[in-house]
Amino acid sequence: MAGLELLEKAVAGKATASPAEIQSAVGEARFPPVEQLYDAMQLLSRDLSDDEEVGLRINAWQLENDRIRHLRQPANHPLANVDVHFSAPAITSLRRLFDLLSESDESHRYYRAEIARELGVFDTAITLFDRTRFSRLQSYAERALQLARRGDRYVANLV
Repeated sequence: MAGLELLEKAVAGKATASPAEIQSAVGEARFPPVEQLYDAMQLLSRDLSDDEEVGLRINAWQLENDRIRHLRQPANHPLANVDVHFSAPAITSLRRLFDLLSESDESHRYYRAEIARELGVFDTAITLFDRTRFSRLQSYAERALQLARRGDRYVANLV
């Protein structure tokens, strides 16, 4: 039984599950298959405004980052430093998001730089972080700039 289905039935009292099955189902519920979202975006993108598409792609990026952070936790776990990459649909979506984001919006400029860093395009990330002073996001931008200068593309908790 799929994780989400198991949780729904367990909550309704129609299924019993071991603690391990419940833990797995919670993980699946917390980190739904992002690939389904990318498939939906591909079908919907032609009917969305640019702002709607940006919002959807930012949500997908956040879900993907949450999944990657989850796979690298806890920090003392033997697999914490395993190189976790973005999926091919995630990379395509991030490239499209990069193109859609506006240079005139401060948070969009930050997102563009962070996308470049997470995709390993460090020269672009450094240039974007260096040439912009962020009023609200400066502390995050400075930390992300340090990561870019080190050649670190891994999803980090910048907050």
